[in-house]
Amino acid sequence: MIVYDTEHRGLTVRRQRDGTYDVFNEKGERVSEGHGERLVAERSADRIAWKTRRRTRLCMTCQTPFPSDGAHNRMCNPCRTGAHAGDWMASASLAVSSRRRGA
Repeated sequence: MIVYDTEHRGLTVRRQRDGTYDVFNEKGERVSEGHGERLVAERSADRIAWKTRRRTRLCMTCQTPFPSDGAHNRMCNPCRTGAHAGDWMASASLAVSSRRRGA
């Protein structure tokens, strides 16, 4: 008997007979178990969903492959922190100056 069953970011959180909450994927496989509270199980589902969204993307500034957290994450850490700032800033300023000249 399932007392609580909800979809959470593509995963299902179910309350089990013993009162704990488990997380299941779309195939019905248990991916996390034994959570004493529903909110803890939903946080676990968030972490699992986040990990499955990660994939390798090319940095939009330096074109280096990096592990991206999702579509919103398009710059690698060195570019985001400014370690490559001189590289892309120089190319951006050249592009702006060439547009001003009408080239």
